[in-house]
Amino acid sequence: MIAPSTTSNPPNDPVKAPEGQEPSSRTRILLAALPLFTDRGYSAVSMQDIADTVGMTKAALYYHFTDKEELFGQVYAFEMERISHELETLLAETDDLGAALELTARYLLDTRRGDLRRLHADFSRYVAANRKLALLKGNRHPYAVLRPKLEQAKAKGKTRDINVPLVTGLFFAMVSRQMSITAQADLLKDATSELSNEEIAREIARLVLFCIPPSEEYPTA
Repeated sequence: MIAPSTTSNPPNDPVKAPEGQEPSSRTRILLAALPLFTDRGYSAVSMQDIADTVGMTKAALYYHFTDKEELFGQVYAFEMERISHELETLLAETDDLGAALELTARYLLDTRRGDLRRLHADFSRYVAANRKLALLKGNRHPYAVLRPKLEQAKAKGKTRDINVPLVTGLFFAMVSRQMSITAQADLLKDATSELSNEEIAREIARLVLFCIPPSEEYPTA
């Protein structure tokens, strides 16, 4: 079993207000809009819904965001930054690739599940390409937290000559797919529904490690 590591000096949380200060109006809007979008989906949430939840007028909401698409894009970036920060803290004290993979998968399975899937799907569907590009370039993503662990392992000869971006993407795709299955656990009575998130995370990590061993261990045709 791998337990999350702790650190006496974790990185500052970029989405929290400094101690003793109230969150800004913009941050309050993002925090209020996030559960609305994850629970209902982009198309079922109106700007009035968000304004009512925050406790401000719709006109005040438009002072901070030009339209719902921009607000949603910022919610997505906000949540990716939050997840990235938490993963960065979680992985800070391990240089072991297997542990990093397992911890990342376990964290996502334990704390995000369907919420993250819906956010990703709506981001892909509803946010214009130019806004997507700007958001992805200007903000962190969990992918960018795990990728250095694979790069370090490759540089140390602990993996074969892998395509790091591809392997990182495939890892997140596997976790995302399992999140989808977990969200439907009551309907899908298969073997995976009997496994704990810890066991699933371990198997995903093992599968990745099995496919990217050092070159001398990698089978050739």
